[in-house]
Amino acid sequence: MTEPIQKCCAQVRKKGLRWPTFSPCRHNATVTHDGKPYCTQHDPEHVKAREKARSQRWFAEAEQRLQGVARLDALRRIADAAIAWRNGGPLEAVRDAVDAWEKLK
Repeated sequence: MTEPIQKCCAQVRKKGLRWPTFSPCRHNATVTHDGKPYCTQHDPEHVKAREKARSQRWFAEAEQRLQGVARLDALRRIADAAIAWRNGGPLEAVRDAVDAWEKLK
């Protein structure tokens, strides 16, 4: 006799309702962890892997944003030093600002 098809044991939140209500996942179980059946989407290891990939992607994007901010700051320093030099300020300030820009490349 064949075994009955197990369903995933995860609780899923219904969307579009004012108050959160939960119901069992409708997918068939593909793996078991600690004796509980899970579908691929709600498999605890798969969920952890997705969260890890999402956080790595977020940190990479955050690093790029910070680098962009640093480059804009360096360009502003160059512009400010050039304006100051044009109004009689020291040329060394412009050279220092350009050197800081070159280090960011």
